[in-house]
Amino acid sequence: MTHVWAGVDIGGGREAVEVEHRVLTALESWDGGPDHVATHVIARAIPGAAATVRFASATPKAAAGYAAGLYGALGGTLVMLHQDDALVLGDPDAAPECARIAAGSRAGVSGRCLRFPGQDHLVGVLSVRAIISSSAIDQVRGSGWPVQTDDLVDTRGFVRPVFEYGSLVLRVGPAAGGLLVPNETAEPHECCSGRH
Repeated sequence: MTHVWAGVDIGGGREAVEVEHRVLTALESWDGGPDHVATHVIARAIPGAAATVRFASATPKAAAGYAAGLYGALGGTLVMLHQDDALVLGDPDAAPECARIAAGSRAGVSGRCLRFPGQDHLVGVLSVRAIISSSAIDQVRGSGWPVQTDDLVDTRGFVRPVFEYGSLVLRVGPAAGGLLVPNETAEPHECCSGRH
């Protein structure tokens, strides 16, 4: 089975949460859908977020159909990487950045994953070993200390690993009761706006 990566820039300096919502909404009705969806910060005159998606496809024709469907639902610019070929839909000026993020996710070096294989199994308190064995996550890393395979992680039902150095990595920090928790939470408080 061949995996097809596509980089999608909806345009307009959008925040990651808006890009997440629009991409996931567009993909809800797809049979099977992508097995990976990640967000990226992109460089342009107005910085913003974009997304990458990965589909399993056996043929170039099926891959082109995925790309056309996603582009039709979202607009903007889409670059699909299939083996050694690239398909560009939309603004050719935005294509290099879309190709860069798609290549980064394909290589496992960039992207914050909001959909990935095994994600549905990561609910409640799980050992690091269970997280790695039941999902696409390759490593669980602490910030400045080693994490053991028997350490327990309270996922809080929200897991957003990142691609780093060819691996999908879940970053964790300490919590009450000797547990670990993912560094990213579903509802982060806004430190500088006066709301906590």
